[in-house]
Amino acid sequence: MKLIIAKPSPYARKARIALLEKGIDCEIVVDNPWLNETKVAQANPLAKVPALLLDEGSVVHDSKVIIEYLETLGVPPALIQTEPRQPRHSPQ
Repeated sequence: MKLIIAKPSPYARKARIALLEKGIDCEIVVDNPWLNETKVAQANPLAKVPALLLDEGSVVHDSKVIIEYLETLGVPPALIQTEPRQPRHSPQ
């Protein structure tokens, strides 16, 4: 896997932290999406970072979707809550 990022992007940072927390080995490719010769435009038609290039050739983009994809791999720890939160009872 390769993760295309721009260092100032908080969304790219979110995806990098998820990979680190899960201990998933991933090559980080630093790009500048504001340049004409950007690499991310080849992976994401919106030319936005982050973009996760999977080994089989697919691309997952948007940090939220990347983290949801990482959760499907079954690698702990879980980063997304799977059970709905129980509502708090208000005091009467």
